[in-house]
Amino acid sequence: MSNRRSVDDIYVARGDAGTAEFREAYEDARRAYEFGVLARALRKAAGLTQKELAARMGTTASAIARLEAGGTSPTFSTLERLAAALGVQLRLEVSGGDDLPAVTFGAA
Repeated sequence: MSNRRSVDDIYVARGDAGTAEFREAYEDARRAYEFGVLARALRKAAGLTQKELAARMGTTASAIARLEAGGTSPTFSTLERLAAALGVQLRLEVSGGDDLPAVTFGAA
């Protein structure tokens, strides 16, 4: 029988799992991972390799690999270049609740 513990078990044992900082970092990592999954799917749907996408974006294949693995949170500039390189629409919607209008950025 193994004495190995999951990462979650280690965080709980250390007392980190319930802190606001832990939850925020976890959510940041989750969003980066989910975006990476989307970026990879879009790249593959376009029939491009990481190297080809990188050339279109003016970056490196290793930067694309990090993005797809969720190892980095993309800047708005990176998102714009990614959308242009893949020929997809980028929209960012910001809303402030019922009393404020939603604002959408991006090309239609």
